[in-house]
Amino acid sequence: MAGSGGGSEAIRVETAALRQGAAAARAVGEGLRRAAGGPGTEVVGCPGFAVGAAAGALTAAWVAHVRGLAGAYDGAGAVLATNADEHDRIDRAVAGSLAEAGPRW
Repeated sequence: MAGSGGGSEAIRVETAALRQGAAAARAVGEGLRRAAGGPGTEVVGCPGFAVGAAAGALTAAWVAHVRGLAGAYDGAGAVLATNADEHDRIDRAVAGSLAEAGPRW
């Protein structure tokens, strides 16, 4: 029972859900990257016209922003995958320790 001090509660981390979240974050990152024109696409303004140049600069800034978001989603995906891996590693270590301890546990 929670708060009684005598019972114990298990916290279960669903690593499959973490991995699903990682895949979704990476997919969003890839979609943003494609929307921004890929990693090497340059945005070119309309030289000679101030409005065209301003629009080109604004577009370039927006593309840079979207690429930054794509990188952030990729990073979030990596963190979620690492978190899932770490939880799996800990679960295996705990199971091994309990198996070594024998029937006392």
